[in-house]
Amino acid sequence: MRKIDQNLKDSRVQEILEAALRCFVKTGFSAASVRDIATEADVSLGLLYRYFDDKAAIVEAAIRADSGEFRSRLDSLTAKGFTAETLLAFLEQEVALRAEASMFALTSEIIAEAARNPTIAALVRQNVEAAELDFTEVLAAFYGAQKKSDAKQFAMQQASHLLGLVDLLSMRAFLHLRINSNEALKSALEIQTASHDLR
Repeated sequence: MRKIDQNLKDSRVQEILEAALRCFVKTGFSAASVRDIATEADVSLGLLYRYFDDKAAIVEAAIRADSGEFRSRLDSLTAKGFTAETLLAFLEQEVALRAEASMFALTSEIIAEAARNPTIAALVRQNVEAAELDFTEVLAAFYGAQKKSDAKQFAMQQASHLLGLVDLLSMRAFLHLRINSNEALKSALEIQTASHDLR
């Protein structure tokens, strides 16, 4: 059997995932068939099945890819030098990203499917927990450098609270409900860091 070039495989997988996400946004998760995804990706059904066993496997790969993208954005945050200002800018960027129409629609579709499918629910939960853990590590490193004795515990609480607030703010932003994300995030940071001055 001819070996598949890894770069080609990675490229094909990415194309299929992006096509699947477009299908989920356009027609909803349940209505999008594997054939629809193959057509959208401009690949044969047989080729798609060489990379993914079924639609659930595509969703699983998409969820895992999302986790990796969040980690990349966190790496960019730490590369800039972690201050109160860069943290606030990062959180505002996350709100804006998650409030984009296609991203919000996709997230809503996956959450809706999670309500019906325990396997998808478990994957979503793992993804959220992984994001919180990654964010905790970044915050703990900062607070540790600031000689905070309870840096890890404080960072764990803050990661959960801040990412939860980001999710809420992105929903309100998408729905055009009156909210000042900057002020809400700033207030949350001030409350949570009252005894842990970031400046």
